[in-house]
Amino acid sequence: MIKKIFSKEEVLISCSSLNNLNFSSKKEKVSKKFFISEKEATIVIGNIKECIKLESDRIAGLVLKNNKKEKISELILDVLLNRRYRRGSRESNNPNQILRKSNKKIKNKKPIELNISLFPCKIPNILKTDGELPDLAELLSIARLKEISLSVKRIYPLGLKFIVLLDGLRFEEICYFNKNRIETYQNKISDFLKFIDPECDIEFQDYIKLLRSSLSKETLNILNENKKIFLKDYFKRMGNTINLNNPQKKLNDLIKLKDADVKKVVELFKSLLYSINFKELNGRSEEFIESVYENPLNMEVKSKKIREARKKLIKKTWTCCLKYVSEISAGRAIKPTELIYPEAIKCDMHMIPERYTFYSIDRSSTLTAFHGTGCINGDGIMGVKFRYQLIKAGYVPVYVKKSIKFPYMNQAFFYVPGKIKNKNMLLELINNSKIRK
Repeated sequence: MIKKIFSKEEVLISCSSLNNLNFSSKKEKVSKKFFISEKEATIVIGNIKECIKLESDRIAGLVLKNNKKEKISELILDVLLNRRYRRGSRESNNPNQILRKSNKKIKNKKPIELNISLFPCKIPNILKTDGELPDLAELLSIARLKEISLSVKRIYPLGLKFIVLLDGLRFEEICYFNKNRIETYQNKISDFLKFIDPECDIEFQDYIKLLRSSLSKETLNILNENKKIFLKDYFKRMGNTINLNNPQKKLNDLIKLKDADVKKVVELFKSLLYSINFKELNGRSEEFIESVYENPLNMEVKSKKIREARKKLIKKTWTCCLKYVSEISAGRAIKPTELIYPEAIKCDMHMIPERYTFYSIDRSSTLTAFHGTGCINGDGIMGVKFRYQLIKAGYVPVYVKKSIKFPYMNQAFFYVPGKIKNKNMLLELINNSKIRK
C-alpha cells in the first residue's frame, strides 16, 4: 500500500539535508544586521525580473536554434525538459503525457495548464527560517515558474498557465499550524506574485478550499473515509505509539521487518523531526534548540530538560508522520486535483513517477522555497539555504523597514555575508544581484 505512495526517489530533500547538519560544529558569532528601504528591496525584484527575461530568451533561443522539429508541442517539450529546469532524466518526466496534453491545448488554442503543489507555508522552525512569512526564497520560486512560462511563450504565444496549490491549510491539523498564520502567508504570497507575474500566468489556489468548492459531497466523504482507513492501516503496521525511552530501537525493529515501504515511512519520520511546527521550543534559546536537534533520538543525555523536549518532539512527530502519509495516500488514491483539472500536466518538485519534475529554484539548490531562507552570496547570486547554515557561515539578516509591501520588521527579507561591512557595500551587492545561470 505505501509503495504506491512513495517512489524510490521521493524524499523531503530539504528536511533530510537538515538532518545531516553538524549541530556540534562551531558557528560564527555575528550580531550585525542591516535595514534597507522598500525602494532598495524593489531593486532586488527588478533584478530578478531582468534575469528571468534574459534566461527565458536564452533557453527559447537555444531550443529554436538547435531543433528542426515542426510540431510546436515538441519544441515546448524541449523547453520544459531543458537541463536548467528538469530534474532527473527526460524519460522520467513523462514526456508522452506532456506532448499529449500540450497537443490538445494547442489544437483548442488555449494556454497549456500545469498543476503543482508548491507553497504549503513557511515552517517557522528556527533552524530553517527567520519567520513564517515568505521572503526572497519564495520570490525566487515564483520567478522560476515565470521564467519557464516566458520561455514557452516565445514558441507558443498563448503560453502556459501554472495552477499552484497552496496546501498550508491541508496541514493545519497534521503539523499544528495556526490557520490565521497560514492565511497570512498565502495573502503575502499572492502579493509577491503581483511583483513577478503581472500577466497572471500563475494562479494560486488553496488546496482544501479548492476541493470543498469543486468536488461533490460524495467524493469528499470518500476522501475523508479513505484517510481513516489508511491511518488505521498505518497504526496497525507501524504502531500507535513509539518507545520514547528508546525510539531508535523501535525504528530499528521496524527496519528489520525488511519491508521497504515501512522503511520509507521511517525515513520520512526522521526527516519530519526537523520540519513540524514544534511550538514547545518557541521562546527557547538557539543553543537549547540546537542541543535538542543535535541527536533527537538519543535519550542518554544528562539534561532532563533536553531529554523531555526530545520525547515531546518524537511523540508529536510520530502522530504527524502517520497522519501525513494517510493524507497523501487518500489523495493519491482518488487524485482529486486530476478530477478538477483533467487536462493539466501534473508536475512536482520531488521525483515522482509520471510527473513533470522541475527545480523550484536552481540546479545548485537542494531546497524548496518554503523550507529555507533567501540569501545573496558574496558574488551577488541569489539562492536559498537553511537559516542555520547561513548563520554558521557568518551571514547576517537584512530587514525592510517601514514598508507595507514588505512587512519584515521582525523577519529578514534575505541574508548576506558578514563580510559586507557597511550600507554602501550592501547597496552595491543589491544593485548587482542576479539569478544563477
